[in-house]
Amino acid sequence: FCYLKQQKATIFCLQETHSQPDDEKIWSVDWGGKILFCHGTAHSKGVCILLNPNSSFNFDIVQLDHQGRILISKQKIFEETFFIVNIYAPTDY
Repeated sequence: FCYLKQQKATIFCLQETHSQPDDEKIWSVDWGGKILFCHGTAHSKGVCILLNPNSSFNFDIVQLDHQGRILISKQKIFEETFFIVNIYAPTDY
């Protein structure tokens, strides 16, 4: 999170987070901003979308899958609506 906070971005999409529901509170405190999670397992998958702690924007989950591969959020910025999509596609076809 220290590295991400140094970047000049508002929205971060992470993949292969290997997160679990128990991680949400700890990650949110460490990050200091809003995080949307789509959990995989402790050993694979998982995506999340982080909003920069200094941002005044807000976003909500629109859709997620239960395999930890797809997270779609809706964000309103200056009266405009945007969709942020984080897809971790499988490597096998």
